[in-house]
This record gives sequence, C-alpha cells and structure tokens, in this order.
Amino acid sequence: MTNLQQPLMAHANRLRSAALPLMTVAGLALASSAQASHPLVTETATHLARGVCEVDFAQAKETQRAQADNSASDVNFSCSAGARSQYMIGLSSNRANGLRTERYNLEGKTTVWPAEEGETAWGLRYAVDWAVATGQSTRLDKASMQVLASRALSKDVLGHANLGFVRHRQAGKSASLWSVGVETLGRWQFAADLYGEGSNKSWASAGVGWHAFSDMVFSISAAQQLNDSSARALKVGLRLVY
Repeated sequence: MTNLQQPLMAHANRLRSAALPLMTVAGLALASSAQASHPLVTETATHLARGVCEVDFAQAKETQRAQADNSASDVNFSCSAGARSQYMIGLSSNRANGLRTERYNLEGKTTVWPAEEGETAWGLRYAVDWAVATGQSTRLDKASMQVLASRALSKDVLGHANLGFVRHRQAGKSASLWSVGVETLGRWQFAADLYGEGSNKSWASAGVGWHAFSDMVFSISAAQQLNDSSARALKVGLRLVY
C-alpha cells in the first residue's frame, strides 16, 4: 500500500458513509442523502465496514430573495451489506412555499475498485426516491446513478469526484449530476465542495464535523449558490455509529 493509499483506507475504516449533492423541490442546497449529517456533499467511493450501521439526523434551511424559505428534516439508516456494498433507507420531510412533501429514499453504493488496488478508489451509487405531497398519493419521483472516485491527496486530505445523471419522473426530464470535494481527516473534519445538476446554477459549500466520541459526530455546513448571493443554505447534523 502506498503512502497516498493509507489515508484513504483509514478513511474507509473509520466507518463513514458518503454524501450526495443536496436537492429539494426548490433547488440543490437541501436534501436527503446517505450521509445527510456529514459536512461533505460529494459522495465518496468508500463504504461502511462489514457489520457497521449508521443513523443520520439533519435539519437544513434554504433562503433566497423574493422567495419563501425552504426547510428539510432528514433521518437516514445505513448498513454494510458485504460485497463491498452498503444500503440505506431514508425519510425526508420538506416544506417549500407552504407545501409539505414527504420523501422516501432507497439507496445503494458499491466500491467497484478498492483503494488497495490502486491510488484511486472507484465506486457506483444508485438510488430511487418516492414523494407524497399533502393530499396526494405516493409517487415515484426520481432515480439516479453516479460514478464515484476518491483519492488521497496527502496524508490527511482526501479528494472526491462524482459524475452521473438523475431522471425526474414527474417532470419527465433527465439531467446530469456532478460534484467535486475535498475533506480533511481527524477529530475535527473540514470539507468544501462544488456541485450542481444539469443547467441549474452551481453551488459552493463548506462545513466542519466534530467527532465528539468514536461513535458520535456533530456537523454544521453552509452553501452558497454561485451567481446569486441571495440563495443560501445552512445545515446541522448528527451521526451515530454502531
């Protein structure tokens, strides 16, 4: 194992799951994800160790000039499943423009090329979402897939990149998904990302996570839409590992 591979493997062994570009009815800043409580937005190519599970709680709020505030509450449960894979079920409650929408998410992630086989780890993420608005029946809302890459940039710094697509069934359209991010390792974890969907304006985010205990992590992060200083988001989260 090379010096660059060691922090990437340590990162996987610390039992963290990945993040996904945040999306709501109104934009890209808030969403349910495999790691809603993590300051990193970009999905990682690593997976949970065998026999490990996580529960994520997150609360987020998005604001934009001349528009009603949007908020989201997430609860996600993730577990390893062998074969270098992990799976997640999630529930998200979103409120935008006075309309409340419940979202249900099923997601899987597989590390296709582990870090020990090369300096870059490669993975695949796949997910489906259902949504139900007040007074309506539950409907399949979207499906997505992304190719994931993770690489140790230095001893305590990791870089990640995602590229894929999402199909919005209700809107009848598809769009590309992309994200790049970096994060540090340690008890205090710092992260920064750039991400977007299709022709929508890109977002930039930064956050910090605090490993209060080996099995409990608190985090806070903020996002800013590029070219629109009025579009902002704030998220706080808690992750429990067992």
